[in-house]
Amino acid sequence: MIKEIELDALDFSILVQQGDRVAWGQAGAEPTALTARLMAQREKIGGFDAFVGLCLSDSVCSAHAQQVRFQSYCAAGRNRSLSRQQQLEILPCHYSAIAAALAP
Repeated sequence: MIKEIELDALDFSILVQQGDRVAWGQAGAEPTALTARLMAQREKIGGFDAFVGLCLSDSVCSAHAQQVRFQSYCAAGRNRSLSRQQQLEILPCHYSAIAAALAP
């Protein structure tokens, strides 16, 4: 059964554990309300990884890098600032090999 949760009631610390990896849509497909909520709760969750594509929102920023280890296939958009500050791990693989590179 599907349960609808209001954004203000969403507690990501129940869904995301320390050490987990999360990923979300990129560019215009990024769920900005959800990624903003996730980043707001990052300290409560503890350290986790976030695989991001081309990010255009404030969810990917240096202030979040203390708790979030950012990974991507590119340093475009907001990722550029993280890359310049060496807070973004670029996966050294072809786009078609990303799934295998992220596999546990």
